[in-house]
Amino acid sequence: MLTKAKCPACGGALELNPGLERGICVYCGSEFLVQEAIQKFKAEVDGLPTLKNMLIRAEQKLSDEDFPGANALYEEILKGAPTCHEAWWGKFRANCEKRWSDGIKDVECLSDNDIFREEMIRRARAMIKNLGSSREALRAIEYAPDDVKVFYSGEIERIKRKWEADLAPHEAREAALARRRAEQRKEDEEKEKEKENTMKGIGRIMVVGIVLSLLVVASTDSSVSTGIDSPACW
Repeated sequence: MLTKAKCPACGGALELNPGLERGICVYCGSEFLVQEAIQKFKAEVDGLPTLKNMLIRAEQKLSDEDFPGANALYEEILKGAPTCHEAWWGKFRANCEKRWSDGIKDVECLSDNDIFREEMIRRARAMIKNLGSSREALRAIEYAPDDVKVFYSGEIERIKRKWEADLAPHEAREAALARRRAEQRKEDEEKEKEKENTMKGIGRIMVVGIVLSLLVVASTDSSVSTGIDSPACW
């Protein structure tokens, strides 16, 4: 009867006769002790993490804000237990916390004059609105017992309120900046209009000046012509 084993050199999966002393790996060609290869397989099987332990490890990574690490563990859990509502819920938390953390940092890093600031705030607002409609949240609620469904729904609302509070100062600041920009535009428009009126006034004065100059010249020419032709002046 053959027994499952693993090559001590390359880790390749083998089936060996436990009555033999030595064997040769069909993958890497290395020679090994049969009992050593069998014990290696048994040790790894016995040490496989249980679902509960994997969930604990994933939660620890989530608490440490290691979102990619937590997400990878939840993905691994779901490969073997696709209806595990805890894993779906953990994946939801890992994804949304990372996205929110990155999004708020992006808003905070942008200057008041950055043209992308308003767009980033708009995206953050959309994230809040669509929080409960993500695939992970919907699957977690779908597979959870009724009492846990209520808990998950309540947590989604709690997260929304927290995010609203995080975003509120940035929205208030953006609203103040928008008012300031509107006031500046109005002030610039008034200055431009005043400048335009001033230029029109100067233009009118120049036209009047030119007309008066022409009239004076015409009057002078007329007087000169009259003085030369009049006999009284001889």
